[in-house]
Amino acid sequence: MTTWGLVIETTTGNGESKHTETFVTAHVEGTRAEALAELDALARRYAPEHPKRPKRPKRRRLFRHGDGFLLVIDGA
Repeated sequence: MTTWGLVIETTTGNGESKHTETFVTAHVEGTRAEALAELDALARRYAPEHPKRPKRPKRRRLFRHGDGFLLVIDGA
């Protein structure tokens, strides 16, 4: 059985210390269709926490291309 992963890439820090971090947040096993359905749901629920700001509504856009997703959250 194939294992699929949800990989998150985020920018952290500010000014000269700003950098990109990448990490795997989930693994899903199954067929391609099963995995993409589950990964789609996980991507839609993903909510990054900003360490200095309380939760507030943000514009979210989830794009899919082939086997990948791109979630853009304004202000995150």
